[in-house]
Amino acid sequence: MYTCAYVDAEAVSYVGNEADWRENEDSVKRAIFIVDPTQRVTEHGHIVAWDVYTTRGRRSQIVHLQMWRPVRPDENRFQFVGETVTVALWIGHSRFTLYPRDRIRVRRGDVIGIYFPKYNPIPWSVAKCDRGNEHLYKYNPYGPTMTRDSVLEVVFEKAMSDWNPCRHYSVNASVMNDRGKTVLLLYCLRSVDCR
Repeated sequence: MYTCAYVDAEAVSYVGNEADWRENEDSVKRAIFIVDPTQRVTEHGHIVAWDVYTTRGRRSQIVHLQMWRPVRPDENRFQFVGETVTVALWIGHSRFTLYPRDRIRVRRGDVIGIYFPKYNPIPWSVAKCDRGNEHLYKYNPYGPTMTRDSVLEVVFEKAMSDWNPCRHYSVNASVMNDRGKTVLLLYCLRSVDCR
């Protein structure tokens, strides 16, 4: 005998944090952050939109909203997947919906990164460190003789415990799964008589 149930599987999932006002701003320049290596894409698909919150002190700053793929997590080595370049033109929440040609192909396990050539316009708040969620960083990732396009893999450093290593940045990505539509899944479980 089988027991069956239908379950809706959403076509769009989200990775990242709410794009809301947060109290802290980064003071460093020219860095890439993996904002939280434990927040991962849950299934293969495409980035179809980004939601970000930008702050007053960082208007007109360029930020690259990126996706990175873990290559050697034990070494903090990640492979660049793709990016959307935006400019923080105003204070507050912005949603960037991507045209099909601009969508970023992602796989399960990919993570969000942000690269800012000057100051980071995306604020953050302190998060509890309890599951390996310390953000990773790389300062000056693109040297004077290197173009950004030539950097395919980066070994990141883990944030130090004395400067709030666990953070919630105000950025998230909308991921459309490869099916591109809501699907109905059928789960059937075999009933076992346990007498």
